[in-house]
Amino acid sequence: MTEMVTKLRAVSLYYATNTPPDSSLQVLIDSLVCVQKSVQQGVGGRPALALFQALFQYYRQHHSPALAAEIQRLLLDVVLFHPKFVAHTIDLLDCVEQLTPDSPMPVEILGALADHTVKSAPRDIIQDLEHYLMILEKAASMTQIDPKPTVLYLLTLLQTTPLCEEGSWHRGHALLSVCAAVIRNHHSAQYFKEMGDVLYTMLTLYDDLDVRDQARLYYTLLTNLSFDKLSTLLAVSADNRAPTATSLTKLVTGGSTFPPAAPVVQITQPLLKLTRVPDDIGFKTEEPEESLIKEEDLLSTYLGRIQASTNQPAIHMKYYLHFDPEAESDYSRLYALVLHVQTSNKYAQVKDTYVSCISREDCLKPEDGCKTVSLSFQPLEPVPTQFTTSCEFSTEDGRTCAVHLPELQLLFRDLFLPLPVPGAQRLQLFQQLWKHIIQQQAAEHSPENGCVESVCCLAVGSDAVDGMLERELGPFLLKHEDDAHLVGIHLPPRTHLLMKVKPTDSTAVVTMATDNWRILSLVNSYLHGLEKSGA
Repeated sequence: MTEMVTKLRAVSLYYATNTPPDSSLQVLIDSLVCVQKSVQQGVGGRPALALFQALFQYYRQHHSPALAAEIQRLLLDVVLFHPKFVAHTIDLLDCVEQLTPDSPMPVEILGALADHTVKSAPRDIIQDLEHYLMILEKAASMTQIDPKPTVLYLLTLLQTTPLCEEGSWHRGHALLSVCAAVIRNHHSAQYFKEMGDVLYTMLTLYDDLDVRDQARLYYTLLTNLSFDKLSTLLAVSADNRAPTATSLTKLVTGGSTFPPAAPVVQITQPLLKLTRVPDDIGFKTEEPEESLIKEEDLLSTYLGRIQASTNQPAIHMKYYLHFDPEAESDYSRLYALVLHVQTSNKYAQVKDTYVSCISREDCLKPEDGCKTVSLSFQPLEPVPTQFTTSCEFSTEDGRTCAVHLPELQLLFRDLFLPLPVPGAQRLQLFQQLWKHIIQQQAAEHSPENGCVESVCCLAVGSDAVDGMLERELGPFLLKHEDDAHLVGIHLPPRTHLLMKVKPTDSTAVVTMATDNWRILSLVNSYLHGLEKSGA
């Protein structure tokens, strides 16, 4: 690809010295077809680099209005279909602006891209939001482009998408970068009310502490400082494109006495652990608040409700947050802790957990008096998993540190919840669900609907069955009927596991019915685990 760039540069130099202005335009544009097609199909890497390098070389050698119009048309065609090339485009426009400061091309291209962005439905751009926010930030740096449509669009994004609930740190700061660019380059009279609404929404609703704090800072500055001070305060260094800390401290405090922030210290030795609090059944199995359903409508109403529900059940777990026994004694008290839990695509995102302070004296062992935290896991599929966990905190001497904790295990048994109807109707729902599953299994398309009945035999004598069920599945026992124990379990988000356990002298026969055949192997492993443990 380097050879291709060299050839294109040679073509440009040849026509720059041997032809009149504009007469070589079509030849130059046609010579880009080989790389242009790849980029227009979304191919990045070297082809994209070659195209943008060639475009700048052409512009530097032939910066005529006709060529600028062709480059503008090509860039818009590429970026509107493939937003991932926004960074390449902005880099090219920066080079053009440095080469010819009076050229209208950067303003025209950014104006067209910003106009396309603010006229797009939020659902159409949310997947590539970071790229579109780069467009809006760069457009906001141009004083010739009206910032008000951009600010109104940011407010629409916050109000009509789950950005605030998701609490992405990267997206939050990208939004705030657009706000800073608007405040820095345009008089606040143009957007004061709308920008205030954007920042107030973020400082009250955005689910990330760092983003909320920065939004609160911008909101305070916007409502208390003049435009001249605001623009100076948010002045950006041409070298590192980061806010100048010296400007901030001098304007707000009258002196530059604060040292620059230190980097986050990564701790590799064991320091903190999360240990499960002994099972608190009441914590996981609260009674549903729904009122009784009419008997004749129970099954249809229940199935319709769980299929339509957007508020899916979660698994709530309590953990002791304590120091690792092998932790260094230097860390005796930690402040402003933020626990991050990384999930897979089979679980919804877990919200960060905030703890104000823990001390080695109170939290050395996982026992009463130790700090506890509650985590809520929302399965998208009923499968056990493990979570990577990390923690950021501040130390007594003011350092900000980060450390990884041992992985959290969520077992199959942890997913068990009672059938989500009032207790008086669980037996009736069990019986109707069982009949429904058997009927669906016999239907013509049974593999698609997931309903299946299965049998498992356990080497557990009749004397031990009652104790095993009461100890392991007590909250889910419904009735002892025809010498069989009935067990009804709900596995979030929408799976049911029904069991009839019939003991004999030397074995227990477990007949299972479920509307999700994929969990059968997990059920068998769980039941045989009880058998091996001597239950």
